[in-house]
Amino acid sequence: MRPACNKALRDTLYQLAFTTLGRVPWARGFYDKKRKAGKSHSAALRALSNKWVPILFAMWKSGSVYEEERIIAARAA
Repeated sequence: MRPACNKALRDTLYQLAFTTLGRVPWARGFYDKKRKAGKSHSAALRALSNKWVPILFAMWKSGSVYEEERIIAARAA
């Protein structure tokens, strides 16, 4: 983790990652994969939050809403 980052944004992304564990199947799968690879809970959540950043940026840039089917299709391609 970078000490010179926006801590409010970092915390928000961490909470987003934690919240999606129970609601988004691909997020749970990614988290479980990281945990099986030996990562700690915090490290796995940070890795998951890093996966959310480009998704959130694309949503913001295009003005669209989250569509899980679209994300799953993009990950499969």
